[in-house]
Amino acid sequence: MLARLKSSSIYAHLRQIKYRRQRQALNAQPKTTLAQMRAVLLDDLQIAQGDALLVHCGFGFLHADFTPQQLLELLKQIVGPTGTLAMPFYPPGLSQDWLKAGRIFDSAHVRCGTGVLAQTLADDEHSHISIHPIKAVAAWGQHSRLITAHHQRSQTPYDAHSPYYLLAQLEHSKSIGLGVRNCSMVHCAEDLYEQDLGYLYGDKSFAATVIHEGKQHRVTTFVHDIREPLMESSTFFDLHCPQLVTLSQRLVSPCYAIDNSKLLPQCQQLFAQNISRKKS
Repeated sequence: MLARLKSSSIYAHLRQIKYRRQRQALNAQPKTTLAQMRAVLLDDLQIAQGDALLVHCGFGFLHADFTPQQLLELLKQIVGPTGTLAMPFYPPGLSQDWLKAGRIFDSAHVRCGTGVLAQTLADDEHSHISIHPIKAVAAWGQHSRLITAHHQRSQTPYDAHSPYYLLAQLEHSKSIGLGVRNCSMVHCAEDLYEQDLGYLYGDKSFAATVIHEGKQHRVTTFVHDIREPLMESSTFFDLHCPQLVTLSQRLVSPCYAIDNSKLLPQCQQLFAQNISRKKS
């Protein structure tokens, strides 16, 4: 029932209403300045030169008086030439629907479903995008080519060949959220360490076409097929590993940072104790 609801146009419409109301509430608040954003990143989240960041951003929830391009340039400036930026670059809509429709993922033409900041990064002439039909990553910086090189080998989207795992292996690797608290790295932990992936993925894999730098690739992947209620990543972290989360409430919407080198082993221990995102 849950899966059918989430695949429906009704669910998408209700989600749009929710986000519209949230943004209407933000309109009554003062705009966030670039100086405030810099303070969040440097002072609150302790982002530094050389960091490797998996960035999640709800740009509309920042209520910014600056552009996505200005935010991207700020992130680049802070991590510097030895740093790395990565952002999930998913096609719009539900992944199952995308695969079942046999659609082609061409990052040069598909509009990003994970936000305007990720689209801005993907459009950067120095960025690299991994070869995956539903859970690609756009990356910039010293290790961008390294972490995006093998995604087409992944059986599940966030496994050990994925940019998510490879970024987590870099020094000073962090997941951050700007205006949002969702975290893709929890899916990486699940793909790596959950003994039974049956509650996360369907039984059937899909072969899909990806066009990357003008060349066509066929990539086979499993797709999330959630059959029971799961906690949001933020709820899971708050309940089971709050000590890992650095949370900033300086802006109108929350921002966070998590050290990936601590998050993955912590999740591995929790899963071994049968503690997961399952609500039941």
